[in-house]
Amino acid sequence: MIGMGRPSIAILIATMNRAAMLRECLASCASQTDRPDRVAVIDGCSTDGTCDVIGEFGSLVTYTVSEPDRGIFDALNKGLQQVQPSDYVLVLGSDDRLYDDHVLADARRRIAADPGHSIYYGRVQMVEEDGREIATRGVPWIDVRTNHLAGLLSGMPHQATFQRADSLLRFGGFDARYRICGDYDALFRVLKHEPPVFWPDRFVARMRRGGISTEEGSDLAVLRERVILCWKHGLFGSWLRQRLALARRTLVAG
Repeated sequence: MIGMGRPSIAILIATMNRAAMLRECLASCASQTDRPDRVAVIDGCSTDGTCDVIGEFGSLVTYTVSEPDRGIFDALNKGLQQVQPSDYVLVLGSDDRLYDDHVLADARRRIAADPGHSIYYGRVQMVEEDGREIATRGVPWIDVRTNHLAGLLSGMPHQATFQRADSLLRFGGFDARYRICGDYDALFRVLKHEPPVFWPDRFVARMRRGGISTEEGSDLAVLRERVILCWKHGLFGSWLRQRLALARRTLVAG
C-alpha cells in the first residue's frame, strides 16, 4: 500500500499559441481554495504572448519552458521531470479549466480518505466555445473495464484523472510517439495491474470542444494510434479489429 500524508498534486499543461485560453486555465488553478503543489507549463515556442500570460501567474507556476518539442506527450515528459514521485499528476489542456474552486481540496480529501491507489478519476463537463454545456465524460470502471483493457475505448478522461507520478515514471513517462492516445497508454500500463478509484459525484474539469482529440479528422488519427497501442501491449485480437475499423474508415473518408 502507498503511504499517505497530505496528498500532493502537480498539474501539467502543454500549450502552443493559445494565450487567451491558457489564461483561463491558469486562473482556474490560481483560484483553488487549496492550490496545487506544482504547476508546470510547457510551451512549444508560441508567438501569441503565451509567455507573458505565464508570467502573470508567477506565484502559481513552478516550472515553465518555451522551446520546440515533438508533440504534446514529449512536452508533458518535460513537465513530468519536475514533479515528485509521490505527487498525483493531473494533465490539463490549455483550453481546459478546473470545474470549480474546490476541485483540488476535494481531491486531496478523497485521496487521503482512501489511500493506496495509483489512479483516481472523476468526471468532465464538455462545453462549447461559448461555454454551453453539451455532454459529460467519465463512467464507472466496472462499465468500461473490459473494453478499456482490450484497447478499445476509455471512460477515463485525462482532465479528470489524478495519476501518481511514480506509476508514470517507472515506465519512462509518456510515450512521445503518440499524438493523441499517450494518456490512454500511460493509464493502460497501470490499469492492467490495478483498478482505479472513480468519483461519480465529482466533476474535475470543463473541457472545451475543439482540442486535438475533438478536431476534424481526429477519429482516423485515434484509430491509427489504437492500432499501435494494441500491438504494443500484445492485444492482437483488438489489434486486428482496429486495423479493420481503420481500413473501413479510410475507405469512407476517400
